[in-house]
Amino acid sequence: METPLRLLLIEDSESDAFLVIRHLEKGGYAVMPERIETAEQLESALQEQGWDIIISDYQLPGFDAPAALALFTAKGADIPFIVVSGTIGEETAVSIMKAGAQDYLMKNNLAKLPSVVKRELAEARHRKELKEAEEQLRLNEQRWKFAIEGSNDGMWDWNVQTNAMYLSPRWKEMLGFDDDEIPNHYGEWYNRVHPDDIEKMMEKIQNHFRHEVALYRIELRVLCKDGSYKWFLARGKVLVWDSEGKPLRMVGTHADITERKQAEEEIRALNNDLERRVRERTARLMELDKEKNELLGIVAHDLRNPLAGIRIHAEIIELFFATNEKILKHAIGIMASVDEMTELINLLLDGHRIESGAFVPHLSRISLSILPHFIERYHARAAAKNIVIDYEPPPHELFVLSDESALSQILDNLISNAVKYSPFGKRIRIYLQEGLHEDSSEGTNTMEKRKIVHFAIQDEGPGLSEGDKARLFGKFVRLSARPTGGESSTGLGLSIVKKLVEMQRGRVWCESELGKGATFFVEFPSAV
Repeated sequence: METPLRLLLIEDSESDAFLVIRHLEKGGYAVMPERIETAEQLESALQEQGWDIIISDYQLPGFDAPAALALFTAKGADIPFIVVSGTIGEETAVSIMKAGAQDYLMKNNLAKLPSVVKRELAEARHRKELKEAEEQLRLNEQRWKFAIEGSNDGMWDWNVQTNAMYLSPRWKEMLGFDDDEIPNHYGEWYNRVHPDDIEKMMEKIQNHFRHEVALYRIELRVLCKDGSYKWFLARGKVLVWDSEGKPLRMVGTHADITERKQAEEEIRALNNDLERRVRERTARLMELDKEKNELLGIVAHDLRNPLAGIRIHAEIIELFFATNEKILKHAIGIMASVDEMTELINLLLDGHRIESGAFVPHLSRISLSILPHFIERYHARAAAKNIVIDYEPPPHELFVLSDESALSQILDNLISNAVKYSPFGKRIRIYLQEGLHEDSSEGTNTMEKRKIVHFAIQDEGPGLSEGDKARLFGKFVRLSARPTGGESSTGLGLSIVKKLVEMQRGRVWCESELGKGATFFVEFPSAV
């Protein structure tokens, strides 16, 4: 691709001008030339902007390269100026270079012209960038000093080569000194840094010198006039580097952060005290948890047996006093109370086993053809309330990946709840559905589909409000709906169901509207 080149050519010979342009074009330049021959034409051309380079014959009728250079220099333009000549000698060439020309070429050696132009254009760009950088540095320094003066921070300006260091009056004032009490030298700054902070400070400075960080920044302690130490936030930046990338001049600030550090120390002390209290409280909670486990052990072993004995005696009373309606009623009541107490104990123990990690599900391939036999266990309880349980079998045998005992407990809780909360004379519908569930692959953003089976248990009870649904699977939750046949509810069953389902990579949720019944869904991975 050709490089555009705006050329101002001082040449009286059309054939020589043609040769110059031709060599530049062969060197990859798209030349846009303007040829002039007089001082007046040069002065007019220099009024324009955008010349990339000036190439001048040394000798023209009534005009020559030194005169052109003098006029060019007076205008203050920074454009590469190259002299070409057929007769120029070495002494003349040196003279013209001293006058400001960047280079010279003999007309019989114009093949080198493109490379010379390329070099001088690059150097011109470098001079321009350097000038712009210096101007920007000057502006930035003015802005920086203006900002520092208004920030109430102390300022320092360090000559890294000589260790001369300007310390602003505010910097000295922050340490309790007048301006004339501390000399402006690097040693005054370095020697006042707390001994424990010096190594870290020098490491931070060297990191900046090695261009590893854009800004030097550290919190350190500095010695004051009264012998105390104040905390300062020190920030700095090298503004001038040499050609080898070594620092020449660095400027920075000190901001007093003593109050903040004192506040941090107070917070640290409070945190330490809080951590101590937390440790003590944790130890106490662990002790209480141990006591709870011991109590549950007592419940498991010392209450179950007496309850079983009470139920046996109640059954004997029922057997021997079957004709005494009053006694029979009390016996049946005793058995119902024992069953409720036993159910509560079992739920408490189940919840404890799950939360303590004692229960580990053993997943296996389970056929759901067992479901009708399982549902049969609830027909008698449902018939007592004139409730019908409808089971809709799937078109073919389905299998799930589940723990057999956990699956039985999940279904027991959900079906018994449906019977508890359904009004007399209503219907419960139980059915199965196959489907697909989309999951993200572990450790990736890829989505994959897996087969699942839904259990659906639909009742015609009072339904659930939005507030009830939000709390549905919590522990010991009492909802607005109540059992319809005087049954009891512990508020533990659904929380256990949720934990058991999720331990088997399943999901459980409820869809319901107030006054329109509820449908509980349990999702398990399919075991095809």
